[in-house]
Amino acid sequence: MDGSRWMTRGVPAGVSTVLGVAVGTLTNLATGEWSWTLTTGLVGLAAGWAGWETWRHGRSERSAAVEARARVLAPLEPRDSETGGVFGLLAPGLRVVPLQGRRAELDELSEWQSGEDPTGVLVLSGPAGVGKTRLALEFGLSRTEPWVAGWLEAGAGGSALPAIAACGDPALVLVDDADIRPDLPDLLTALAAYGGKPPVRVLLIARNSASLQADLRTRVPDAARALTRGQVLELSAHGGPGDRERWFALAVGKFARRAELRAPSVKALAGRVGDDGETMLTVQTRALLTVLELTRRPARRAAGDELIRQLFAHEEAWWESAATAPGWGVSTLSKQIRQRCILALALLRADDEDAAVRVLRRVPDLADAPEAQVRDVARWVGNLYPHGTGVLIEPEMFGLWFLVDRLSEQPGIAARLIHGLDRPEYHRVVTTLTRAAVTFPAALTLLGKVWRSGDDDSALLAVRIAWVYATVELDEHLAAFVDDYDAPQPVFAALEDSFPSFALPRTQVAVSRRLVDFGRIAVAADPRCLDDLAAASTNLGVALAKIGQHRESIEVLAEAADLWRTLAGDDPDLRDAFAGTLLNQAAAANDVEDAQAAYDTADEAVALFRSLAAEDTEHEGMLHRALQALANYSDALGDTQRSVLLGEEVVAYWRSTVVDSPVRPALAWALDQLGLSLAHLGMDERALAVAGEATALYRIAAADNAAYEPELAVALTNLTARALDSAELELAGAAADEAVDLYRRLAAHNPGYSAQFAAALTNYSITALRSENLESACSTAEEAVAIARRPATADIAGDVVLAGALDVFGATLERRGNTEQAGATADEVVTLWRTVAADNPAREGKLVDALLTSSTRARHRGDARRAHALADEAVTLARTFEPSNPVDRYRLAHSLDNAAMARCAGADHEGEFACYAEALDLYQEVSMSEGSRYAQVYRDAVVRLQEVYAGHGQYELAAELWLRRL
Repeated sequence: MDGSRWMTRGVPAGVSTVLGVAVGTLTNLATGEWSWTLTTGLVGLAAGWAGWETWRHGRSERSAAVEARARVLAPLEPRDSETGGVFGLLAPGLRVVPLQGRRAELDELSEWQSGEDPTGVLVLSGPAGVGKTRLALEFGLSRTEPWVAGWLEAGAGGSALPAIAACGDPALVLVDDADIRPDLPDLLTALAAYGGKPPVRVLLIARNSASLQADLRTRVPDAARALTRGQVLELSAHGGPGDRERWFALAVGKFARRAELRAPSVKALAGRVGDDGETMLTVQTRALLTVLELTRRPARRAAGDELIRQLFAHEEAWWESAATAPGWGVSTLSKQIRQRCILALALLRADDEDAAVRVLRRVPDLADAPEAQVRDVARWVGNLYPHGTGVLIEPEMFGLWFLVDRLSEQPGIAARLIHGLDRPEYHRVVTTLTRAAVTFPAALTLLGKVWRSGDDDSALLAVRIAWVYATVELDEHLAAFVDDYDAPQPVFAALEDSFPSFALPRTQVAVSRRLVDFGRIAVAADPRCLDDLAAASTNLGVALAKIGQHRESIEVLAEAADLWRTLAGDDPDLRDAFAGTLLNQAAAANDVEDAQAAYDTADEAVALFRSLAAEDTEHEGMLHRALQALANYSDALGDTQRSVLLGEEVVAYWRSTVVDSPVRPALAWALDQLGLSLAHLGMDERALAVAGEATALYRIAAADNAAYEPELAVALTNLTARALDSAELELAGAAADEAVDLYRRLAAHNPGYSAQFAAALTNYSITALRSENLESACSTAEEAVAIARRPATADIAGDVVLAGALDVFGATLERRGNTEQAGATADEVVTLWRTVAADNPAREGKLVDALLTSSTRARHRGDARRAHALADEAVTLARTFEPSNPVDRYRLAHSLDNAAMARCAGADHEGEFACYAEALDLYQEVSMSEGSRYAQVYRDAVVRLQEVYAGHGQYELAAELWLRRL
C-alpha cells in the first residue's frame, strides 16, 4: 500500500490545504526567500481557508443527514393542504382549541422520555375520539433542543433508525395507528439492535394496548420482544361536567373566531354539553356545530351518530362548493355521483392517479365514462384530501362514520366496491371496517359481506385483524360467520391455532364446534380418527369454560375424557392427553361448585401423572400441576390441612426448578393457591406474603404475554383479600383498584369474566368501606350486584359471587341507615348460601356467616324472635365444624356472641351470659393458635363481656374478667 495514500485517507480538504501551505512555508523559510511576516500571514490565511472548508464540508454532511431524516420523519405541524374542509378544524394538527385537562399525562410522558434507557417504547392507547393523537402531538411539539420529533412515515419502519441516528440528535418517533402499521415490527427489530446513541423514544398510538403488544410479540424476533412489553398509558374520557362545560365554551369561542363570527355568551351555551363520559372530540364537534349553525338556528343537543350527521352536512357543502370551481371538470356530474367517488376512494384508497382511476371505475356511473372525465374526478378528490393514498377524512371517526353510513344506505355500491378485491385491497377494507365496527356496529353487516367475499387465506387474515380490535359485538358477529363458513377442515384447524388465548372467545368456541363436527364425520368414516375427535372435544370444552358455559363444558369434557380413556387403554402413549383432559374436567366441575366431582377427577389425573412421571421425569411438571389442583379441591371440601401440605409440596418443587419464563407462572399459580389455603387456616401473615410473591410473578408473566392477564387479575383479587385479612388497607386498596381495572377490560371483551369482575368490585367495596369511604363503597357494591345478576353469571358459581356482592352492599345500606333494605339483602344472601351449601357442604361456613348477618340486622329492626332463631341455627351448624380449624372455631365463637345478643334482646340474661362465656373461651383458644389474627379479637371480647356484666350489675364477674385480661 502506498504510504502517502494511507496518510491522507479521509482527511478533509481544508486540512490538506493547511498541510500543503505549512510544507511550502517551511521550505521557503529554510531557503531564506520569504520573510517571517509574510509567512505568518500566509499560514493564517490558509488556516482560515481550511476552517471554512471544514465547516462547509460538515454543514453539507449535516444537511444531507437532516434531509435523509426528513424522509422518514414527517413534521409534526400539518401542511396547509391537509386541513381543508369543515372537518379540518377538528384535525389534531390544526390545534384550533388548546389541549385541555391532560397535564398529568404530559408529565408521565416527559418522565418516560427522560428515563435512563437509551431506547424506549410507550403505547398510548384508548378508544376513538379520546384525544390520543392530539396528546402525542402536543407532547412532541413541547420537546426542546436537542430533541427532534416527528411522525414515522408510512413504510419507513425498516429504514428510519439509521437515518435518525446519523444526525446525532435524540429523537422522539410518533407512530399513529400503530395497530395497522405493517412496518412497525421492522422498526422494533432495528431498535432492539440499536446502540442507543443518540437516545431514541418511540411513542405508539393505538386503540388497544394489550392486543397491539400481543400481536407484535408474534411478529418480532426474540431479541426485540422486550420492546413489546413497554410502558402503557391508557387514556379515557376525562373531566367532570363543569370541565366539559368550560371546555365546550372555550371551543365555541375558538371556532367562532376562526369563522370570524361572534360567539354566544357562556350563559347562552349552558346545557348544551352532552352526558358524562363524552370524549373531547364529541365536545368539540358539538362546539363546532354550534358555531356553524349560529346564522340559522341553535345547535341541537344531539349525540352520537346524529351529531356527526349534522356536521357532515357542512363537509358535504364544502365538497359541492369545490365542485363548482373552474378547472376541475366535475360540475356536470350529479352530487350523488361525486359523493360515490369520494366513498370509493375513502374505502379502497389509491397510491397514485392511475390507481385512483381504477378504483373509480368500480363506481357504476363511471364504469364506461371517458378516461379524461374519470381523471378529472380523481384530481378533484385528490385536491380535497391530498394524502397521496386516496381519501383520508379526519378525524378518523368521522371518516369511518361516512363509510358505514353511505355503504349501508347503498348496498349495491357496497357490493361493487368489495367485489374482486386483491389481497392488499382485502386487507385494507377489512382493517378499515373492523376499526369502524368498534364504534359503529352497523359496520358489522358490511364486514360480514367482505369476510364472505374472500378466500380461505382471507378468513385467517380477517380473524387476525379482528382480535387486534376485539369487542363483544365483533366476536359475536365473527362467531356467527364461522358457524356458516364453508371451508375444509384444515382452514378451521389453522384458525384455531391463530387465536391468542385471551381474544375472541365466542369465535374460538365456534371454530372448536366446527372441528368437533369434522371429527365426528371423520370417525364415522374411519374409527382410527378417534384421537382427533378427542382432541377437538377437549379444546371445545376448554373454550366453553372461558365464556362461562360451565355446564356444557362439563358435558363436552366428560365425553372427551371417555374417548381418551378408550384410546389410552390401547395406546399408553396417550395417557398424558387423557390425564390433561381429566384436569380440565375437574376445573369445569369446580367452576360449578361441585367440589367432590372436581376432587375425584383430579385424583384420577394425579394417579395417571404419577405413573407417567415414574417412567419419564419430563412428566413431573404436569404431576405437580395435578397435585396443585388436588390441593385446591381438598380445600374446597374442607380438608384445609391436607391442602396446605400438598400446596407446600408443589411450591417446593417449582422453587427447585430453574425459574425461567415457562416455569414462573406455574410457581405463581402454586403460591396463589397456597395463599388461599393458608388464609382458610387463619395464617394471615404468611398468606399475605405468599399472595404478594404470586402477584409479583404473574406481573412478570403478564408483561411478557397478555394471555396471563386473567391469572394476574385473580392474583390481585386474592392479594386484596389477604391484605384485608391483615388490615393492610393501603395495599388492599391498590391491589383492588388494579384488579378492577384489569377485569373491567377483560369482561368488556368476554362476559365469561363477569363473575370475577363482580368479585373484584366487591373486594374494592370492602376496602372502601373499611377506609370510611362510604359513597365509593356503596356505588361499587351496587355495580357488583348488577353485574353478578347478569345471565353470564347465572350458575352456582355466580350465586357465590352474587352472595358476596349482596353482603357488602347490605353493609353499606345499613351504614346509611336503610335497615329495611339491608335486612332484605341479608335474607337473600342466606337463601343463596343455603342453595350453594346444599351442593357443597364445605360452603356451610359461609352460610353461618350469612345467618349471623341476617340475625344482626333482624335485631336492629327490632325483630327479636327472628334474630334469636337465626342465631341459634348458626350456632347449631357451627358446632358441626372441624374443631382443629381456628377459622371454624372463630365462627362458632362469633355465632355464640350473636346468640348472646339475641337472648339479651329477649330478656334471657342467663342464656346471654352462658353464650358470652363460651364464646370468650373459644376466642382465647384461637388467639393462642394464631395470635396475629385473633389476639385483638380476644381482648375485645373480654372488654365487651366486662361491659355486659357491669351493665347488668354483675360487678364481681366483671372484676374476674379484668384479672383474666391481665
